[in-house]
Amino acid sequence: MLRIRTYGGLMQMGTTGSLSECSCIAAAVDVSTVYSNTLTLLNTDLLLWSGVVSIAAVHSMTMKSMIQTMGLLLVVVMLGTTFLLVQCCEYLHLY
Repeated sequence: MLRIRTYGGLMQMGTTGSLSECSCIAAAVDVSTVYSNTLTLLNTDLLLWSGVVSIAAVHSMTMKSMIQTMGLLLVVVMLGTTFLLVQCCEYLHLY
């Protein structure tokens, strides 16, 4: 038999004979951690979107739309440059 228990918003699934317990301790979030994670999240988003736009550029190349291809490749270069700038800011912040 499967039972679901909730502890402070966390869900734990297990059998009724299970000895495992889940404890949740409320803790304050450090603001500097949030800001450093924001840069990491921004970089992740930049990389994901540059991948999506580059796939769109390849698709427009196969559709023989050179003007659209050049525009999309320009967007990819701008996203890559922004990624490098954020990386520099992140490394300067760490060291």
